[in-house]
Amino acid sequence: MFHTDSEKFSHVLCVLNVLLADRCALSLAFHPPSGQSGRMAIRSEERRAWLSTTTAAWLLVACLVASLASCGSASSGDPAVWAIQSDSLPSESSTTFTAYVRRLGCNGGVTGDVLKPNVKRSVNAIVVTFRVAAVSGLQLCPANRSVPVVVNVGEPIGSRILVDGACSADATAKATASCDNGGTRWNP
Repeated sequence: MFHTDSEKFSHVLCVLNVLLADRCALSLAFHPPSGQSGRMAIRSEERRAWLSTTTAAWLLVACLVASLASCGSASSGDPAVWAIQSDSLPSESSTTFTAYVRRLGCNGGVTGDVLKPNVKRSVNAIVVTFRVAAVSGLQLCPANRSVPVVVNVGEPIGSRILVDGACSADATAKATASCDNGGTRWNP
């Protein structure tokens, strides 16, 4: 039920990293020093020499960081694409338009909270890139519903095209049908 092979790989990698963190924690808690043959009774001198509390804490932190590395970041969010519906097309004099934003990754059919878009204006184009609040864990993967978001361009659109920035900035988005036309959403 994944949209793309890269999403499936990302979910598998995330699960493996979480399992790795669990394995690291178990290793720190139960791995006796060499020569102890699995006995948990360790003399205090050997215990201090084997693994100090500080070393154990740093190793645990390293394992947790590794487990979270591929699971997304709440601060940057997850990728999303957007479209403009035919009944709400902007005009050249418009300073705002309504983008219908859809999460790319699996989230049980829900796009979720849409983060503030990144709007970059140039002479020929206005590139708008959306992200959505990150989710953790595995999710069911029916198509996520689009969420309408009013985008303030800050000046008239003019003769510039409107482009979905995810189609150039995100590898997952590039591989979708949403980006077949390079992400152009409106052309005056």
